[in-house]
Amino acid sequence: MAKHKRQHFVPVSYLKRFSVGTNESAIGLYHLDSDKWVPCASLRDQAHRDYFYGGDLVVERALSKLERGWDRVVSQVIRSRDTPLVGSPAHLLLVTLAVFLARRTDYAAQQLNEMLDKSVKSIFARDSLVGGHLDDFQVQLEEPGRIAVGFGARFLPLALDLRLALVGRRGGVPFVTSDNPAVFYNRLMEVKQAPGSGTGIQCKGLQIFLPVSPDYCLMYFDSWAYTVCRSSEGYAEAKKQDVSALNALEYANANQCVYFSDDITPEMARRISEMGSQFRRAEKVRVKEYFTPDDPTGERHSLLVMSRADIRSNLELSFVKLTRDAQRYELGDTAFHVRDRELLIAFGMYESVVIGDEAQSLPFPAWLYEVTRDDCKRDLFENFLSLARAGLYTEGQFREWLDEVEKTEGTRWS
Repeated sequence: MAKHKRQHFVPVSYLKRFSVGTNESAIGLYHLDSDKWVPCASLRDQAHRDYFYGGDLVVERALSKLERGWDRVVSQVIRSRDTPLVGSPAHLLLVTLAVFLARRTDYAAQQLNEMLDKSVKSIFARDSLVGGHLDDFQVQLEEPGRIAVGFGARFLPLALDLRLALVGRRGGVPFVTSDNPAVFYNRLMEVKQAPGSGTGIQCKGLQIFLPVSPDYCLMYFDSWAYTVCRSSEGYAEAKKQDVSALNALEYANANQCVYFSDDITPEMARRISEMGSQFRRAEKVRVKEYFTPDDPTGERHSLLVMSRADIRSNLELSFVKLTRDAQRYELGDTAFHVRDRELLIAFGMYESVVIGDEAQSLPFPAWLYEVTRDDCKRDLFENFLSLARAGLYTEGQFREWLDEVEKTEGTRWS
């Protein structure tokens, strides 16, 4: 086999934390479609596709470098039973781990293809030539895994405000993981019965659950919406029912396989299956079409709204509470509930400048730091931020506004 042909969409180093025995070469497996329980499967044969990220190995090699950092920082967190400060290099690595584990998997690639297929077919549904033949073909990308990773890398900065908590169990059922291990959830939007998806990367109330060993799970959360009760040892202590609920969530989020250590018995696996199967999604993407009234010419227009299909399992954890602000929050008529408006505006400004300009090679945090060090850029940044907060501009209009300022005032960004 050609070197690097087999590309794992869940890192081997991550799966080893759930290995069976002492040599880290085997793992317990439950295959959902066949309802088959395998107590000792080859670990390296799990969660991979040939050239999943492309034959040029660019993405594969970049992910391999990140995986070494992820493994080191996860080990540190488990050893210390504490999570790093927001903004620290370790925090950045852990957020990167969660976002990439959500966007680098086979599930993410299938979700991307499903979104493309459904949107194209919705557009052509009433076309006289192809409308009657839409079931005869599928619209798919050539390298969806590579593109899904690209989306994860692009929007990663919008998750950097999330806080972290280490969740630990005391005996009982261990944590399990899957071939789609990072679970995006939103208890706030579930309680508020918000329509559509509540798991966008900048959505208010976002939670991400990522098991990192049979004993520990990382929880990423919006600190405006939730408080986390921690033990005297620094981590959040999960009761037996909490672990069961999180395992059911992991089962519901899995694509084909749930993985576990040798502490899981067939009876435990059966109970996880029974709890989680009721929350599995029938589709990965939801597409809705909203029609306008006929205009005077008789034409009718429509708007396609696409969103990921969320898991809603009525998740209640003993160590997580909604804050008072979250309890009082009203949905109103807003379609998308932004967690950090200023971060979203700043990121839109960054993207507006990055396209074809000198900041092209700078990641968002470094670009933001450079802006704060330059008096002219800082003044322009703060002025536009105020205008965008007031609704006079959208974040994507930063470049347009800069051109306007240069013409009228002679002030340049660079």
